[in-house]
Amino acid sequence: MGKEISPSLRCPKCGSGNILGYQGVWECMDCGYKFRSVGSYSNEHKRRPSSNTGKGKWIAALIAMFLLGLYFGYALSTLQSLFATITLTSSASITQTLSYSSYINPSTSNEIIREISPPPGYFKAFEVEIFRIAFKSIWETYGKEGSPTLYPTSYGYKYVIVNGTLKNIGSRKVYFGGILTGVYLKSDSGKIYEGHVYTVKDGYYIPDWSIDFPMQEPGEEIPLIIIFKNVIDTEHPKELIFQFLIREQRLEYHVYLT
Repeated sequence: MGKEISPSLRCPKCGSGNILGYQGVWECMDCGYKFRSVGSYSNEHKRRPSSNTGKGKWIAALIAMFLLGLYFGYALSTLQSLFATITLTSSASITQTLSYSSYINPSTSNEIIREISPPPGYFKAFEVEIFRIAFKSIWETYGKEGSPTLYPTSYGYKYVIVNGTLKNIGSRKVYFGGILTGVYLKSDSGKIYEGHVYTVKDGYYIPDWSIDFPMQEPGEEIPLIIIFKNVIDTEHPKELIFQFLIREQRLEYHVYLT
């Protein structure tokens, strides 16, 4: 029972067709030789699960996890490098901008700056409190060798020099630098440059922040020089802006040059 008879299969030993089979195993009834057919062997192997399949899946999973780890590690390092590059580039850009852009905006605090129009003839002189500022000339230069103050400028830049006088018209000895908080030049292109105030004594330029800048006696008049450095050489002076702090009040005088 359960025996199979093959109509076409023959015994590979004696060639007899008297063959009986059971579950893919064949037996020759003439010589007793037992064998398997090629088809039954292949089908049996197809049905039989491989003992290495589970191990293969684990190995494949480990390889995939390793490759994913490498990929995410590379991506993270690339992202960090990108952020570092952006930060450095931004810092470098800011530094370069500050180095080469010589113009600035006049600083204004939260206090209100009250603009005052100087009296008639302000393009020649104006008065603020006990000081009278008069202008003699405005000129431009590229500097010169050997000058500690007006050294040669870089290509594309120049100095703008304002020459005038500063007179104490009050009744007591005073220091001009105590009330002046800033002086600026506005060019015809709209850029604003910060100036530095000097006087001249024995041929030397003395800045107003120096301890050698004089306290002025009543009626005393001294040279007043305002130097604007690193002005773009294609621009020209249009307006001077003086800022003063008097009795905790900020005043701003505009002197128009055109």
